[in-house]
Amino acid sequence: MKSTNTAAQAITRPEYITRAIFAIIEKLDAQRDEITETGRPALNRQTLRKLDIITPIWDRITAGKRISTADQVRALQALHTSENMTAKLEDVNAMSTACSVNPICKARAADACSICAHCFAFTTLDRYNDLEQAAVINFVVLNMMIYSPAAWKAISIPASAAGQLFRVEAFGDTASAIQAANYTIMAATHRYLGKVGIWSKNLGYWATAFENLGKPANVVFNASSPVLNQPMEIPDRFKWFIDHVFTVYDAAHALAEEIDINCGMRNCKDCRHCYKRSNAPAVNEILKQEAKRYYKARGINYKGRGK
Repeated sequence: MKSTNTAAQAITRPEYITRAIFAIIEKLDAQRDEITETGRPALNRQTLRKLDIITPIWDRITAGKRISTADQVRALQALHTSENMTAKLEDVNAMSTACSVNPICKARAADACSICAHCFAFTTLDRYNDLEQAAVINFVVLNMMIYSPAAWKAISIPASAAGQLFRVEAFGDTASAIQAANYTIMAATHRYLGKVGIWSKNLGYWATAFENLGKPANVVFNASSPVLNQPMEIPDRFKWFIDHVFTVYDAAHALAEEIDINCGMRNCKDCRHCYKRSNAPAVNEILKQEAKRYYKARGINYKGRGK
């Protein structure tokens, strides 16, 4: 891996990320003593503890002060790894941020032409409040600064029960080159995680991270098409680091055009196609809401596919 000092100098935090982090911390701080309609505190104890750790570090970052390795480790220890997931991600651990606080995700979700308008992550995070809180904290930590390899090496990340598979972003997407750089260093310093599958629509951030740090040998990159039924056209300057193009189709288009649905909502731990560098780069999935309709039309028993 190339020097992180060079990367830290080349990669700056965009103003919209700074505004987003300030807004998140302000909102969380205001919720400290709130009680929900169900009688539960608005924030769980873990979130409050993590907020107390990252807030003073963020204040020092924005004041232009040096952040010690010890404080970097404390910030990284606030990260949450999602375990015990179901459906496609059964036995596959993931580190994710929250689409609900990502300015890019929110803008795309408001666009009816975008695949993000059909996103299940917003619904999932809305349903599971503790998960959303953890993913929001992840967003702050991963976008505050680029952490040193020494700091990353000092933390433990739970490996997947499936073995040798780890997913980046199950509930969001990359919001900055800082976040991409941190995931890059994480993959390079935690080789025991095995193949680290990355999904993102924001290729420019990853190009910046990989150009400055190198692409780790255990990373498999899936470019996620932003428009339903339309595979992303990859600009030449990005082709060198992309292993697959992942596209979602609705049932009508997939049936009419005879699209090869080679993802098909199978469990990732059994399929593993997206975690391998392949000569068959196109990965096609059916829109989750229309899966039963699609498989019924194909005469395929839908029950059990991806659970």
